[in-house]
Amino acid sequence: MKIENLILEHPYKYKELCEVLGIKPTSKANNSRIAQFKELERYCDFYKEGHKIFITCIKDTVGVKMDKRKLVKETDKRKLGNNNTQAKYIRYLLCNLLSNYNLEQDEVIGFSKGLLLRKLNLINENYINAKCLNEKYAISLGVSSMAVDECIDYIDNRSINAVKKAIQVLITQKAIGYKYSYTWVDKKGIHHHATVFEHNAIMEAEFEVMEKMNIRNKGVIFEFGRWEEFKRKVKTYLLEEYKNLFPRFDFYYSSFHFHYNMEQLQKHMRYMEERQGISYQEAKNGVSSLISTSLDKTIHNNHKKAIEIDTLDNIIDEKINYRKSKTYIPEQTLIKNSIVHQDYKKIPVNEQLKFNIDNVEIPF
Repeated sequence: MKIENLILEHPYKYKELCEVLGIKPTSKANNSRIAQFKELERYCDFYKEGHKIFITCIKDTVGVKMDKRKLVKETDKRKLGNNNTQAKYIRYLLCNLLSNYNLEQDEVIGFSKGLLLRKLNLINENYINAKCLNEKYAISLGVSSMAVDECIDYIDNRSINAVKKAIQVLITQKAIGYKYSYTWVDKKGIHHHATVFEHNAIMEAEFEVMEKMNIRNKGVIFEFGRWEEFKRKVKTYLLEEYKNLFPRFDFYYSSFHFHYNMEQLQKHMRYMEERQGISYQEAKNGVSSLISTSLDKTIHNNHKKAIEIDTLDNIIDEKINYRKSKTYIPEQTLIKNSIVHQDYKKIPVNEQLKFNIDNVEIPF
């Protein structure tokens, strides 16, 4: 089972979970499915809610498996080694980043998704234009907007999953505390990390607006081109229903909130430096190189899988046809490099964004 691919609290459907774990789905009436869930219990804690399965915790140790395990191929060992090295680099860079903020009692430090990925050297400053001005960005690179969207999809997925896994390990190692929440900004530009009550108010506003927009999944709002409409309506709702709670409210964004004891955090950093031989410069350069190499493999795998699709299935899909094309690998490599490589030149676009990546929520 590919436990390392799991995302905590993600609402997996059974077939989706099997795909992530690299196992074959079985019939509900088949005892094999029961055996699969018993095997999964050795690796993690989970619960079911309707047809969805939620992973709550990945266990530090795994019980002894009764049947013989297959030997891991050397190529798999090398791949695992690269993944482990990248994960260590991200953990070290995150600890290093947080060590710059000496928190007082009950304080937290928050980062938007885009800012955190950039601080951890997983993306560069071109990301925000590629994400939010994709058509103009595509023109500047001489590719289609679909090609840019394709690249952003797997960069988002791989980078944010890598960060979440790094955070989870640091939590189990008791180096940090964490929650995913909101930050709201007043008209003076002061950022306020949401309290529990404020968090619930924003969740309520988003839920009610999504109901009226007839959208059940927040993640597709951006894809439908209705992100600005959504954010505007949520702001109106908050100003009407919770005006006293959010005085002089300007905007809000989703953010990663961290809290920690500085002494523990620095002690963990020293452990990584002294016992694991990690340095800041090594981690900074290494994580950028490893994420780029990992994404290169994703590009080639996407191309290979598209070619292997049986033409007798009569699949007419623009994305699949693009992945099959000879231009796919060179175009995706170009776009990926422009977003991930730290020394890549800034890509000019005709229109500049009116907001700052440090403050804006970039939808998942």
